[in-house]
Amino acid sequence: METVMENRKVADMTLRELRDFIIQTISEFADPDAGLVLRPGVEKELRDSLLSESRISAEEAGIRIEG
Repeated sequence: METVMENRKVADMTLRELRDFIIQTISEFADPDAGLVLRPGVEKELRDSLLSESRISAEEAGIRIEG
């Protein structure tokens, strides 16, 4: 939310501003990564992975992550 909005009181907001603020807050809570941009290298790796037919199980992924 804009800096101007951070210091405003709910009583000073228009109905539209309040509605937009509530929607934005709920969206951020539901998906904290919303609005973030992937680095180009990470995006390419994800696209390549989706095109690959190779898959591993969740259990195998956990083992690889734990080291």
